[in-house]
Amino acid sequence: MKSFFTSLIILCSSLLFVSSPSNEAIGQTTKVGLAQKKLRKLQKEYRQIDGDISKQLHKSLTKLAKQRPKKWEIKDTTRYNKLLANYNAKKERVSTAYENKADRLKRSKHRQIMQVLNQSYTDKVKLFLGKYDSTQETFDLKVRGAGYNFPANVAVPKGQVEAFKKNFRKAKAFGTFRIVENQKPYLVRVKAYINGRRYNPFVPLAYYNFQRETLPGGKPVISFSPNGRYMSLASGGAAAGSQLTVWDTYYWQDVVKMETKPDDDISNFWPSKAIFDPNGKYLIAGGMKPDPRALPTTKVFSIRKWKELKTLNGCDANFSTDGKYLISVINDKDKKVWRMGTWEDQRKNFLTDQEYKEWVGTLEESSKVNEQYKSTALFRIERYDRDTILVVETQTGKVAAKIPAITPYENPPKELTNMAAIRSLREKEFYDEEIFTGISPDGNTLIRVFTHTYPIPGEEKGREYSSHVHFWRLLWNKYNYN
Repeated sequence: MKSFFTSLIILCSSLLFVSSPSNEAIGQTTKVGLAQKKLRKLQKEYRQIDGDISKQLHKSLTKLAKQRPKKWEIKDTTRYNKLLANYNAKKERVSTAYENKADRLKRSKHRQIMQVLNQSYTDKVKLFLGKYDSTQETFDLKVRGAGYNFPANVAVPKGQVEAFKKNFRKAKAFGTFRIVENQKPYLVRVKAYINGRRYNPFVPLAYYNFQRETLPGGKPVISFSPNGRYMSLASGGAAAGSQLTVWDTYYWQDVVKMETKPDDDISNFWPSKAIFDPNGKYLIAGGMKPDPRALPTTKVFSIRKWKELKTLNGCDANFSTDGKYLISVINDKDKKVWRMGTWEDQRKNFLTDQEYKEWVGTLEESSKVNEQYKSTALFRIERYDRDTILVVETQTGKVAAKIPAITPYENPPKELTNMAAIRSLREKEFYDEEIFTGISPDGNTLIRVFTHTYPIPGEEKGREYSSHVHFWRLLWNKYNYN
């Protein structure tokens, strides 16, 4: 009899386990769960690339070491030095080849990761009814899906409230999710079917801080290509140097990255400003190097293959309104105009300098940088400071998100009334000011740029600026913002 009850208990337990699978098991069978599993696998493979390439490099260098010339076997010193130089050059080529291989593999794997992040995933969700706001005529909802609770609201006229509450328990709902780098899902859309009628509950704008950059200098310039696919960020400082980075905003990979140091005597190129031409074919980058002996230069890059096409005289380049000409500054009194594509100096088409200057004055400069990106068709930046960024819907003015800004530096002392305040300026780093906060043309990315100051090592009173760039992914669905 005892064995019978024991067998019955075991059988019931097994049936109970089958009918009530764990949340983890359920999550793995949903589209979100499968995407999370795929993302984890890709991220693990990405992290393993450096280790795998290091092992391959070590194996190749160990094999190559057998070819190293032996000094005791070669009596001719000149011949030995030549063979050793060839060996070291070959060793350098092997190391560079493996570095390039690792870079290619990581870029390819990163693209696979971004494809997972850029997709949306739809699964069944559960809805829980909250309070009714008679002023807005909306019900608060709690959406349960992918292991999390998400807020939402649905519009219901006052006359339909009781019927809606009565039929709500029969609701069937589907949620659309986006996944971010830390594998967490965010709800971006809900479709609900109640008593044969379809509802589209409103889901608040979600956001995720996915990248931070630090650049030299205190006046960075941001520009987007006309189609929004590429973003350039250029900045320069007298002590720290200048830097230009261009990102592919779909995969968030750098396609161009250039740095110049102040003590670099070889190059006069100083990429402290970069802009895209209105037709989306070229990127123009340049600036005035903080060296009176240096001649300002501007480089032209092809967007199609990201190759350098031309180096022109002048800096602070802008485009004419029609996009046919590039205007570069030589000095305070002289500007050069180049025809786009042929890059011919237009001065030769005029008989006198006066005619040329008058014509240059008629060309309107039309570069799109910084302040052009305060709003898009969907969202706009209402206001921002060191603590908060307020994003509202462009058409309605309704608050879409209050995004906490991340500022790790304290404000500088307002009054230098004591030695402690004066000493702090010589020793501490301080928040300086907000430079730019904007939204990419496609509405998918929010960018914030602020500067901070720090004392220059070895100088009693000198301070330098650096720029901090923070990126947020805006996770929204077009059906919520029609």
